[in-house]
Amino acid sequence: MRARAARRSENPGRLFDVVEALALFVLGFAVMHLFYAGTVGASGAEIGVPAHDSFYHVAMASMLPEVGAMPEFPWLAYTYFRDQGHAFVSHHWGFHLLLVPFVKLAETTTGDALAGGRWAMAAVFGANLVLFHLLLRHRKVPLHWLWIALFFLLPDQFFTRHGFVRSIGASLLFMQLILLGLFARRIWLVALSVAGYVHLYLGAVLFGPALVAVYAASQAFGPAGDRHIPWKMILAAALAWGVGVVTYPYAGGMFEFLRLQVFGTGLSPDIEVGREWKPYTDAWFLVTIAGTLLLTWVGALFLRLRMGPRLSAQDTALLALQFGFLLLTFKARRFIEYWPPICLLSAAYLAADPLTEIWAEARGHAARWNEKVRLWWAASGAAVLALAGIAVWSRIDAGGDSEVLLQRWPLWVAPLLLLTLVAAQRALFSGGTGTTRRAWSRVRTGTVAGAAFLLPASVFAVGARGWDSAVSQLRCYYDLDAVRSAMGFLQANSQPGDLVFTDDWDIFPVFFYHNRYNRYIVGLDPKFTHQRDPDLWNRYVKISRGEVPSTIPLAAGGADGERGTVALEDIREEFHARYVIADRDHHALADALAKAPELAELVYPSTDYEMARQEPYVVFRIRDREEPPPLAQQPPSGDRPVYLSELRPVSVFQGWGELGADKTVDGNPIRLDGRTYARGVGTHAPARILYEIPQGYAWFEAVVGVDDETGGQGTAVASVLLDGRPVFETPELRGGGSAAIARIPLEGARQIQLEASTTGDGQRFDHVSWADARFLPSDMASNERPLP
Repeated sequence: MRARAARRSENPGRLFDVVEALALFVLGFAVMHLFYAGTVGASGAEIGVPAHDSFYHVAMASMLPEVGAMPEFPWLAYTYFRDQGHAFVSHHWGFHLLLVPFVKLAETTTGDALAGGRWAMAAVFGANLVLFHLLLRHRKVPLHWLWIALFFLLPDQFFTRHGFVRSIGASLLFMQLILLGLFARRIWLVALSVAGYVHLYLGAVLFGPALVAVYAASQAFGPAGDRHIPWKMILAAALAWGVGVVTYPYAGGMFEFLRLQVFGTGLSPDIEVGREWKPYTDAWFLVTIAGTLLLTWVGALFLRLRMGPRLSAQDTALLALQFGFLLLTFKARRFIEYWPPICLLSAAYLAADPLTEIWAEARGHAARWNEKVRLWWAASGAAVLALAGIAVWSRIDAGGDSEVLLQRWPLWVAPLLLLTLVAAQRALFSGGTGTTRRAWSRVRTGTVAGAAFLLPASVFAVGARGWDSAVSQLRCYYDLDAVRSAMGFLQANSQPGDLVFTDDWDIFPVFFYHNRYNRYIVGLDPKFTHQRDPDLWNRYVKISRGEVPSTIPLAAGGADGERGTVALEDIREEFHARYVIADRDHHALADALAKAPELAELVYPSTDYEMARQEPYVVFRIRDREEPPPLAQQPPSGDRPVYLSELRPVSVFQGWGELGADKTVDGNPIRLDGRTYARGVGTHAPARILYEIPQGYAWFEAVVGVDDETGGQGTAVASVLLDGRPVFETPELRGGGSAAIARIPLEGARQIQLEASTTGDGQRFDHVSWADARFLPSDMASNERPLP
């Protein structure tokens, strides 16, 4: 009877715990949902999903119930996941399973599968907040709601990456589950979490054992009273890990894929990879975005060192994990998704014992000078409410502009800070014994009590800027209407499985989501192609950038450095593509195709390239080798100038950027000596551009100099060669200086090469423009002159 009564007496507390956890889940879900909703300008506008990989994961989740564990991935023609040809390894198998119910619910209720991806990430974020709360409660961290508030001051990149429809949030969820099981010594929870984590995504094959190993080491080398080796936990985790590996649908290629993904792409890349694998170039930037977090952790460490006790195994494990993830974050910015919450959790555990003592002292002081405390609490509460109102007004009046809000920070935070200092002063000097010990006790009591009131305002002010930044980074930066239109055209006008050459590897997920009728060249990760066929990947890079014709070093070239030629025709001959799609950021590729009518014809959105050039996407159809060429374009008639920007160069080499047609290397109008030119080519020294000379033309003329866009910087020397023979060279050209005029008789030459050489100050700002560069027939040479 007594036991039953005891259980009944505990039920209200348990019910409160459940309600508290549900409230936190709803809070996390709502915050992430508001982040998504804030990415569009008007209510009801299409939100989409952020980043490109999100589209791939939603598409895979949508297909999963029908296709199951696919042995191959036919939508990528030259992407190899394993050495066994096109054998597929879905390294997010479990994450796609997690997405399925959300995506299918969204498809059924709204018709928009992308909404399901957003719902899933909001739910995972809410669950992560709940687990963070449970880890605080397990350690009995005082004032744990203040730590929940600090959770919302984590760096904006943390919120951004957890808003991507990727396995990031679910991975952190499993990490926290494993830590909770380890700290609570729940073997079954650790085992289930480790096994499930392996299935979530393949990075967990490393992360799960690492968490268990760090905790086991902390136990083995911890304080004498808490020192032991948790053999049962280690064995259970190892067995669960083995079961997870064996039951993984793609277990045969797991470790081969991990080696390629972790080392070939992530930790030691040998080619250009995605931005997330690159480190923060400015360490101070990381400090500024994580300033609140770092100050909190340093303060917690100071309290622990000042007040004790020695670190427990749990404290040591979190401390080691915090430093480990911090190092990984400096190595690759993608680890910002894990380090901040681990760091905050470490700070909470470090501060738990000191805060418990301080909180007890605060309650003792309150009993002795109750009236003073009541007056102080009432005044502080009123001040907080008033200042919160001012803050809200400031935010509304600023139109949501965080910069304006932060400029007003001193106006409404200064009084609250003053109130906190007054409280600390009263705690220090009111009715005390005057001893150093008593003074220290009251200072820390007053400081913690004051911080309790300062924190809400800090959350609003500091968080407002970070939240705005997170929202801006979570915007879907694709014109989804334009994507749907281009993909719809391809599906309506191509054959099933026709190969589409894309202008970049990372656009694949977006096209794959909207069009699984066609296949694509490369995608998901550049290393997946480069590992198997580096020559093919290097060809793709050159062609997609419009750097054709050009040369590449051949993988089989050995020490001699043999090079191969890359031509625009490789799209058909090497890649066997039937269509090419390019966006407005890849004009070099589209321009090259527009100048090669014997290879490609523009088919979308119109057949007039000059009209379509600024459209979001253009589509070219690649002609069959046996297909009759189009009606020959009228060759230069000899009665008008022919500008270099009208011609397709034989080869291009330059030190930086892309060759500009009627624009500079930076894409600006050509401008020399303060005069703007409508025609010409823009390059960057060192450079060599080779052209065929049209028949019937006798002169070449141009104005050449360092373009005014450099702001007076840069030096170079320009020269001209006819059939490899030097015929013209300028003195040293300087930014802001005079340009040189070239007027050269062609004397029956077949090819002309324009060169730009660097000088002793290197190639920085050596933007060399050849303005009005053109060929003239002999009967026009006396009348036409390059503009001085």
